[in-house]
Amino acid sequence: MEKTKPLQKLSKWAKVGKVAAVTATFFIVLAAGAYTWTGLPSGAAVYARSKNAAEKAGLFFNESQAKAVSKVPDNENAANEIAKIEVPVVQDYTNLTKEMVDKLWPTFEPKLQLIESAISKKYMVGQWHFSDVNLDEYESPRALSRSAGWENLIYYILVALTPTPQDQRIPRLIKTASILAAKLDDDHTFNGVRERNRRANGIGTAIRKLIPRATNNPTLLAEMFDALSRLDKPYDLPTMLKVENYRGMIAVEHVYHRRPDTGFNEYYDSSPIEFEKGSQLPRFREANLARIHEYFTTLATKMPTDQWDLNGIAMAVDAGQPILENGDWSYAVLRYGLMLPISLAQQIQNEVANRNALMQALAILKAHADPAKGLLLGGRNRLDQDGHSIRIAKLSKGWVVYSVGKDRKDDGGQDSLSRPPDYVVHLSMATVIPEPPKKPTSSPSSGPPKGAPAPAGSSAP
Repeated sequence: MEKTKPLQKLSKWAKVGKVAAVTATFFIVLAAGAYTWTGLPSGAAVYARSKNAAEKAGLFFNESQAKAVSKVPDNENAANEIAKIEVPVVQDYTNLTKEMVDKLWPTFEPKLQLIESAISKKYMVGQWHFSDVNLDEYESPRALSRSAGWENLIYYILVALTPTPQDQRIPRLIKTASILAAKLDDDHTFNGVRERNRRANGIGTAIRKLIPRATNNPTLLAEMFDALSRLDKPYDLPTMLKVENYRGMIAVEHVYHRRPDTGFNEYYDSSPIEFEKGSQLPRFREANLARIHEYFTTLATKMPTDQWDLNGIAMAVDAGQPILENGDWSYAVLRYGLMLPISLAQQIQNEVANRNALMQALAILKAHADPAKGLLLGGRNRLDQDGHSIRIAKLSKGWVVYSVGKDRKDDGGQDSLSRPPDYVVHLSMATVIPEPPKKPTSSPSSGPPKGAPAPAGSSAP
């Protein structure tokens, strides 16, 4: 009987060992399942394939490639000079008046001369140090930041001067703003393209306010048309996608190595697990790189060769949308760490169509043409967002040239009753076609007739 006790003890420990083994196996399986749930294994599994596809698509993988597309001679680069020109401090841009502009002008004008001198150079490309700098510094190099600040101030000065279109400062400001805006995407980065789009919209808004008031001012009409013509160039999205692929790679490295200067903490505190915990898991780096290559390869291969094919650009961006809708951790940096062109295609379509409407209106006014005979400009300057021609109509308040606006629905040129409105440019018939005297009309410089809706677009750019 005594000999059986050790055997009983061994049997007991064997049972304990089995339970422990089963328990350990359970937690191992559970951990493996959780790890699989993150999507990191499946993402990492396609890394080599995604990388190969991205290389075939011509996407960039190193700093020398990213810098090469924007390499310009130093003596033809405005960025170095603009970065040194500080924007005058104005407490509230949005409430500027002509009187305030007059007081600001002695301080503003000498710096404006420096800006004008700088932008006489052919290019404006900030210096990039992709691998070494804080991502915030990458996204907002000083030249781009200063340029955007100047554009913003110039816009609000123009708005303040709109009631007095005879002011000789207006053509100068419009010219400077348009030259500066047209150079903002010389570096082929997403931020540059986005800022050019924003500032072009701001210039368009200012010009739309001025058109009904400037019909007797041929100098201003000509300068406004020239400004829009400078902006009438395609957005180089194919090159931007190549650069952004490399930027995405740098973003992964910043998160994976948990660098203190990543810049993500400020923006992505709502999703800390994906960065703080996910970056510690195996194959996080390969999985996220695979998804970044997958996304930008999809957009690059779908992008039309014709950079004016705005609908083709929109379709290419839409093709990448399903990738962004994946919620696992292999898409974490793609979802949260990059400024992606999800809505950029629509914003570009808006800006181009609005610019076409403005140019068509100015062409009619410059030629003193009869709006009833239709638009004067041909080619791509006739195209609206919906694929049809820019519209022209005579309403009770006078002739208007208009685009269908963001909703792509033709509301007949209504810019205040419809929601969202058409993008309407009002013409002054007093100059374009003298009408039989019926009722006294307001002067050409006083804006729309009394009771007529004011031109839309008074918001900030």
